Amino acid sequence: MKASAWGILLIIIGLIGLSLMVFFGQVSTSNDQTFYSLKEVVEAAMYDSVDLVAYREGYTVTSADGKKTNYPPGTVRIDKDTFMEMFIRRYAESIDNARNYKISFYEINEFPPKVALRVEYGEDKSTLGYVTKDYEFTVSKDIVSILEGRE
Repeated sequence: MKASAWGILLIIIGLIGLSLMVFFGQVSTSNDQTFYSLKEVVEAAMYDSVDLVAYREGYTVTSADGKKTNYPPGTVRIDKDTFMEMFIRRYAESIDNARNYKISFYEINEFPPKVALRVEYGEDKSTLGYVTKDYEFTVSKDIVSILEGRE
């Protein structure tokens, strides 16, 4: 009887240890996956939003005071709206649906191509099983990306 009690105790301790390892492993793995997926999605969205007409033929920008600036062919420029659309679509495909995400675009420069954004994610606030519409954003990832090319 004494040996079987020790066996049951070891099995219970093993199950508790295994569940703790799985829980903490999942938390750290999901954090890394979020960072690398964000990095890859930003890069892919920037490449998708490159203005090919401006790259092939060049383009002219007129400032508020009427001054025109000509950019020669081969100048890389991105489109803001296309970048935001591609980023949201690609990021929605690569995230976990069990969390709530908040995406904030801070800076999108068309030329030179530069993007600064923040993604916050977290779980629902819940009190005794009652889920409210308020979200608690616990983790945030900031990224600033500049698109470079070969000369």
